[in-house]
Amino acid sequence: MLNFVNRIHFYYYSSLYNVYQNKMMTSNVSDPNLQDSICQILDKYCDRNAYGHRDRLEVRVTNKFKAEIPLSHVKMTRNGITSNYDYSDHPYISEDSVTLRSGEFATDTIVRYGDTFHVLHYSYDVKRDSTVLYNIDLKTARQSTQQHEELDELAKGIESLLK
Repeated sequence: MLNFVNRIHFYYYSSLYNVYQNKMMTSNVSDPNLQDSICQILDKYCDRNAYGHRDRLEVRVTNKFKAEIPLSHVKMTRNGITSNYDYSDHPYISEDSVTLRSGEFATDTIVRYGDTFHVLHYSYDVKRDSTVLYNIDLKTARQSTQQHEELDELAKGIESLLK
């Protein structure tokens, strides 16, 4: 069973509540404020880009010097006009067998629940001067074909949170 949660906002603090198991959860990220800010950006992004029912988005932000613990890892499914967030450790959108370099895209198609989803994967490095500080890894799975420019726009929105 998928582990969906709703976010509860207390100013800049974000807690996770699993409505199916009736308990508070912890997220395996090192920056819950960044996590919450990314969730807010994703909600606006999905509204602006007409994400439909069961379309999915996954964002993973890592510090290049401490990549083993993500700063943020958000997995989201659209449910009409609202979003469901998943903070479990299981793969959310099919894992790529290819590691992407910054600025590269990869595409795939998956069938889930009888529907075909078009997967677009994008990697983006955030640099200061010429030094890579962070990596933003984005994946979308939509029933409609998305444009590369959409993910680049999203990456730049998340980048603004890291400066």
